[in-house]
Amino acid sequence: YKGATFAAPLLALLLGAGVAALWRMGARWRLAGWGVRAVAVAAIGLVLALNIATVRAIEARYTAAGPQLWSLDEADALELRAEVPPAASVLVVPPPRHPVLFNSLISYALLGHALSGRYPTGYNRINTVDNDPPPEMALLPEEAAPGDYGYRPADLRWAGADRRLYGRAPGVQYHRVFGRNGSYAKVTPGARPY
Repeated sequence: YKGATFAAPLLALLLGAGVAALWRMGARWRLAGWGVRAVAVAAIGLVLALNIATVRAIEARYTAAGPQLWSLDEADALELRAEVPPAASVLVVPPPRHPVLFNSLISYALLGHALSGRYPTGYNRINTVDNDPPPEMALLPEEAAPGDYGYRPADLRWAGADRRLYGRAPGVQYHRVFGRNGSYAKVTPGARPY
């Protein structure tokens, strides 16, 4: 698709140069000139029609395949943008079965929000832990227990793309800090920090 799109200006330049040369040749020959010009116009029409048909066929094949970097289920993560309140901070725990590039989609969907967590993206690495106060939201893998991160199952706000979004319970002002070496601390649900 990109190749056909980027080749179009080059094709237009070559076509224009050829038409200009044929038009000048037609001007030299009075009687045969109209024939040369008619052939030039027909050739232009044929080349343009074939190019348009090729670009449309490539575009149809490309878009029919769906998202190229993420599956259709993973693309559901873009719905997060509507579920997270403006300026809310979000704890992100990456799912184990998705490729690293999927984390880039999560980061894009939550653009403009303060993200907490330790995970690689396709282009960089998020390594921030802001636990004072704990993030307002947590985006966890569906198999994760929200209580291990200080959130309640009853505060589920969104589910999709093998992820669950939880809101912080009202009144929670502290949660135990993450563990060392990139691992998350396990907290028993309802445990009080001391």
